[in-house]
Amino acid sequence: MFEELEVVKLAHDIKEHKLKKGDIGTIVLVYEKGKAYEVEFVNEGGRTLALLTLTSDEISPVKNEDIPHMRSLVPHKKREGSCGELVEPRVELLRSKESHLV
Repeated sequence: MFEELEVVKLAHDIKEHKLKKGDIGTIVLVYEKGKAYEVEFVNEGGRTLALLTLTSDEISPVKNEDIPHMRSLVPHKKREGSCGELVEPRVELLRSKESHLV
């Protein structure tokens, strides 16, 4: 059984809320001794992305050996780099910063 304010990870994708397996949420309310949980998922800025009622089989505890990941909810558009390869915008930004260091 989980407790209020416990940090948990999502056990499966929830496409309608753009949540993916492994996304981190916080239990904000426990219903009927653990029959269900109200779980809040927030972005890095603290804005609520989803507040969902989930069962214990839809979440799992976060372990010390887990590594949280970050991703954008908006897909990055790839574009052609200077050598013709497809690159993501942040990769191109890093390359332009490196060129100023030479």
